[in-house]
Amino acid sequence: MKPKEITIIYDGECPVCKSYTQKIRLDTTFSTVKLLNARNINRSTRNELADKGFNLNEGMVVKIEENWFYGAEAINILSLLSTPLGVFNKINSIFFRYPITCKIAYPLMRSGRNLLLKLKGIPKIPDQ
Repeated sequence: MKPKEITIIYDGECPVCKSYTQKIRLDTTFSTVKLLNARNINRSTRNELADKGFNLNEGMVVKIEENWFYGAEAINILSLLSTPLGVFNKINSIFFRYPITCKIAYPLMRSGRNLLLKLKGIPKIPDQ
């Protein structure tokens, strides 16, 4: 029996983050896939994430049932759970199925995101 629901909280203003969350194939693994733009979540959810030590300007968040994953762990779990159909998902699976690869790559990806947002004039996600 597949898990019922996965929730991914990401920066909806970041073109790379938005594209990633739209292309990753989770619909055959989960009954429900919720994509939440971190810029639009309510105050109580922001507070809950902050209480867990998650800074939405530093990483995406994935929740599967009662389990939380953040940053490099989030990318790793998504690659392990996604269906490797299509070029994007195959590449995602190859690069991010190993935790060590995620730990090395994620800070570089986050820096690229921050630079991209700065170049586009998009402010950081408001503080929790």
